[in-house]
Amino acid sequence: LRREVSEYGRHLSQYFNMFLLFANLATSEKHKLLNLDIPHMFIKVAIDEGMGPPIKYQYAELHKLYAVVSNLVRCCDISSRCDSSQPGVAALPNPYGEQISPPSSSQALQLSEDAADVLFNRTTYLKKIVEDSAQSEDTVKLLRFCSWENPQFSSSVLNELLWQIAYSYTYELRPYLDLLLQMLLIGDSWQTHRILNTLKGVEADRDGLFDTIQRAKNHYQKRAYQCIKLMVNLFSNCPIALRMLLGNGELRRKWCSAVQWLGEELNRRPYGSSTWSPPIVNSNETSNGYFLERTQSALFTFQKGCELCPNEEEVVTDTQGEDGEDDEIDATPIEHGGSHSEDDPNNGVDYYPTTTTLHQSTGDQSEEGVETVSDVTTGAPSLMATGSDDTEVPVHYPRVVSSRDNDRE
Repeated sequence: LRREVSEYGRHLSQYFNMFLLFANLATSEKHKLLNLDIPHMFIKVAIDEGMGPPIKYQYAELHKLYAVVSNLVRCCDISSRCDSSQPGVAALPNPYGEQISPPSSSQALQLSEDAADVLFNRTTYLKKIVEDSAQSEDTVKLLRFCSWENPQFSSSVLNELLWQIAYSYTYELRPYLDLLLQMLLIGDSWQTHRILNTLKGVEADRDGLFDTIQRAKNHYQKRAYQCIKLMVNLFSNCPIALRMLLGNGELRRKWCSAVQWLGEELNRRPYGSSTWSPPIVNSNETSNGYFLERTQSALFTFQKGCELCPNEEEVVTDTQGEDGEDDEIDATPIEHGGSHSEDDPNNGVDYYPTTTTLHQSTGDQSEEGVETVSDVTTGAPSLMATGSDDTEVPVHYPRVVSSRDNDRE
């Protein structure tokens, strides 16, 4: 670390892989590395604050370093940094720690104060692993472990991911969106706070997903689409998030508006390439460009979004209690805690669905992993027809009624 790391940047993967193999041998080896304070040393090397000169190689491979830090930190007891969102209630046990078997000692392994300080109190290393290794499984495991019942660290992770989603290139967003979804699915007492802060923003520090969608509608449509697709996955896989959507008037209005915009853009866009060349596999997630491509995956996302749009009966059933009053959502910003209601009036929004038609053309090249599109009128999956005439499939999306409708083109 003092002499060779900075000079032999091309071989760092093999160098740090040796530490990873040693740490995975047994508990005693992990204990030795923790006694040597390896997590703190490696974190300092990653942020160019190590004991030796900075790494001279421009494209240094540090994924093995991140893996070593992740494995060693998850072996430690960080319960002292956990705090429940409910006053007077003990924090839930962390399920994301490294299972050490067989246990060699009844005493839990501890992270050094220096390593804990640079990991939890500073954001330099957090930014580094999010930028360099967002799609790594070790990064996901580390962030879930450190975010469990930790509102401060959770807020730092959300800030960094929301910034990347708002300003990174559209073809680079997928790892950040996948990582954000994993953070929102953490089932501790702060889950509702994370979800609400992600959707609405972390106070004035960072825009939420709905703000990013609103800003990206005109010139960065693929960014807006990918945010909508993330929320479709969230509402489909997280019952808590779906209840928050149904129980909050402001979130319902913004969600229905976003889904309506997606349907209107899909009606405007033709399938595939408009040139004479052979069809190109278009994607709204990996291809370059600003405007939305009409792909099969986009149609599927739109139809799932329509299914998640609440109608009037669902809103009344899910948001009103026995006394007929709206239920309040305890989801204040993570930093402050507490509870307050975010259920706002509908502001003149009519949630009755209106029927439109999506023109399905032939020869569409869908995005990877999507083969069918559900018929929203019957709920049955239907394959996209090939070699036949254009067909019209009626789909439903919510109609937003407001004074601005007269100004629309």
